[in-house]
Amino acid sequence: MSERVLYACYGSNLAAARLRCYLEGGTPAGGVRPNPGCRDPSPPRRSVPVWLPGQTWFTRYAEQWGGAVAFLDPDAPGTSPGRAYDLSAEQLADVIAQEGRRPPPGTLDVAAVVDAGRLALDDGWYGTCVHVGDLDGLPLITFTAPWHLGDIEPAAPSASYLRLIADGLEEAHGWDRQASVRHLVSCPGVSLRWSVDSLRAALA
Repeated sequence: MSERVLYACYGSNLAAARLRCYLEGGTPAGGVRPNPGCRDPSPPRRSVPVWLPGQTWFTRYAEQWGGAVAFLDPDAPGTSPGRAYDLSAEQLADVIAQEGRRPPPGTLDVAAVVDAGRLALDDGWYGTCVHVGDLDGLPLITFTAPWHLGDIEPAAPSASYLRLIADGLEEAHGWDRQASVRHLVSCPGVSLRWSVDSLRAALA
């Protein structure tokens, strides 16, 4: 049986319904492209709120969402709210593969990620795995881009994408919509298009 890991997410996968599309297959709300799902579509054993080192920010353009998408720069100052899902290493490998729209690698070498701290699976947007700590005896692993905040100009995400993140923050951390909106607008890229008032209205 594949070993267990805690997948630490900070973007749209904060929303359990969006992660379910990666696990079971399907098109997420607000998206335009279906996901094939994981070889093992089992739900997470649990999820817990976490705070991740660094800064969540938005850049690039994803056709799936019609706007920029979230990345984590774990070397930036501060912390970012996240959510950790208890998955198998094989499931996490499949989620990463779907994010990069490439064949799954079999499983994820968790020990290699933990030993290296940061391990590049490829040079894609979400091809870099980062060990961001441990919780309850399991490694917390996230994935992000190989570049950092400041390497590329931030860009604005769509309302449909931000809605999933807000939903996930509220599910995981118990925030209200106002707290979610204020956090999102503080993330680089969001204020290029959205103010607190306009985003709150768009997500109403």
